[in-house]
Amino acid sequence: MGHPVVGDRKYGHGLDYSPVDRLCLHAKVLAFIHPATEKKVRFEAPVPKEFNRLF
Repeated sequence: MGHPVVGDRKYGHGLDYSPVDRLCLHAKVLAFIHPATEKKVRFEAPVPKEFNRLF
């Protein structure tokens, strides 16, 4: 869509630069229905501290 993820070396238009030295992609919450148990599972993680430098 023309909006690469910061730090993505493969799709980031050839730029090797990442201000936090990693791929800047994070999901605070992931939730889905487990395919075997059919129960809702939810995983939550705080935003990485190094991402705060970007905003």
